[in-house]
Amino acid sequence: MGAEDNKRLTRRALDETVRHLRGMFGGLRFEIEDEIAVAVRHIYIWRIADDKIVEHWGSRDDLGLLGQLGLLPSGE
Repeated sequence: MGAEDNKRLTRRALDETVRHLRGMFGGLRFEIEDEIAVAVRHIYIWRIADDKIVEHWGSRDDLGLLGQLGLLPSGE
């Protein structure tokens, strides 16, 4: 975790193996029967005032996750 004045930063990593995954992501319906290893990174920033979180920003690599799951067009 990093800190600068009234902000706090956290980086998170998710490295998992998913199997038999079914659902909807960004309006895209999918079903995956195979076992797939995925790695996703997240960054969260919080602004603190009076010992309370008053703002929150986050970023995660959803496009990278979709690619790892094989849910993006190949571009061919």
